[in-house]
Amino acid sequence: MAAAFADGSKPSHPKNENQSIMIHIKTSHIRKKGIGAMAALIAMGTAPARAADEAVTFELENATMEDVQKAMDAGALTSVELSLLYLNRIEAYDQNGLNLNTVPAINPRLIAEAARADRLRANGVKLGPLQGIPFTAKGSFNFAGLPNTDGLTTWADLYPSETCFSIEKLQDAGAVFLGHANLDAFQASTSQANSQVWGLARNPYNPEFRTGGSSGGSGASTGGNLS
Repeated sequence: MAAAFADGSKPSHPKNENQSIMIHIKTSHIRKKGIGAMAALIAMGTAPARAADEAVTFELENATMEDVQKAMDAGALTSVELSLLYLNRIEAYDQNGLNLNTVPAINPRLIAEAARADRLRANGVKLGPLQGIPFTAKGSFNFAGLPNTDGLTTWADLYPSETCFSIEKLQDAGAVFLGHANLDAFQASTSQANSQVWGLARNPYNPEFRTGGSSGGSGASTGGNLS
């Protein structure tokens, strides 16, 4: 099953390829329309703009959280932009291309959470090293707005009313919940993540290899730089 918002729609990216943003990101594995999406957001005021002559080098595939925080503190990257880059990679490699199927359910409030992290930073509020960083949790962790399937078709429409403690604490620390990662039914497998609801998660290094379990989708999405 392809990743989608809770209402069934997919993450959208403006097709404008305007690359006026002065941040140099290696795009060998990222389609240019993700950069266009950033430019559109800044133009609409969703993400804070930065000085025209300001530029930093930021390589998404190899960036550490420290690299990300430095880029954000310098005003060269926002959490909204980073979230869009990950959504773009998910669209390119999780839903298409290799069809990794590791992050099949996207938080419908992802961009709103990222924008809040950006506003806090712009106002001088620093929550810590996780601020603005997108993260996933496997589909057995309650999140209000997404079904807690636990990999089972019988729970495909089970929407919890509250978010679990673990996700809430990460959000309190400023992290941004990207979505649910794939997992095996009942989290029972030790070798593979093959959900009854979402199907098989694939290894980003070789789709013929197993992802391991029960957090196979979490591991594979991290290994594939999808979160």
